[in-house]
Amino acid sequence: MKIGQVLFSFQGRISRHDYWLKGFLILFPLGLSNVITLFRVNEPGERILAMVIGIVALWPSLAILVKRLHDRNRSGWFAATLLIPIANIIFGIWILVQVWFLRGTKGINRFGDDPVQVKIDTAIGSAAPSSLPYIRKRPVGVSVVGFALIVLSAIRLLIVFILKTDDNT
Repeated sequence: MKIGQVLFSFQGRISRHDYWLKGFLILFPLGLSNVITLFRVNEPGERILAMVIGIVALWPSLAILVKRLHDRNRSGWFAATLLIPIANIIFGIWILVQVWFLRGTKGINRFGDDPVQVKIDTAIGSAAPSSLPYIRKRPVGVSVVGFALIVLSAIRLLIVFILKTDDNT
C-alpha cells in the first residue's frame, strides 16, 4: 500500500510494519513537536498554528488506527470507545496493545487480504493472495517492543526536561 493510501484512506488493512514505518514514524514526531509548541509558546499566533496542525494530523492518525483495527478484524468504529469518559483509559490501553504489538488476522478477513501475505505473494510473483502458507520473514515483535521502549524513554526524558524547565522559570 502506498503512503498516500496509508495516511488518507480508511479502507483496507495495514501490517504492523507499515503502521510503524509509514504512519507512526511520520506522525509521532509531528505530534510531539506540536504538543511542545502548544504548551511552551506564549504567542497566540503560534498556538493557533499548533492547533491547526493538530487538527490536520487527526485525519491521518485516525486512518492508520482504523486500518490497524481492520487488520485485527475489528471495525474502525471501535476507536470511538476512546471518546467514553473514564472507560477511555482501559480501551486506550487495550487498543494500543492491539495496534502496536499484536499481529493481524492471518489470511483474508472482512476488511481485505492479509497485508503480510500480499507482500510475500507479490515478492515471489504469486497471483492468489491465499495460495501460499504464511511465511514470517523476521521476528517483528522484538524490534517493535524495543522501539516502543526507546520511544517511551524519549517521552519520559522530554517530560522531565519540560518539568525541570518550568521549575527554573
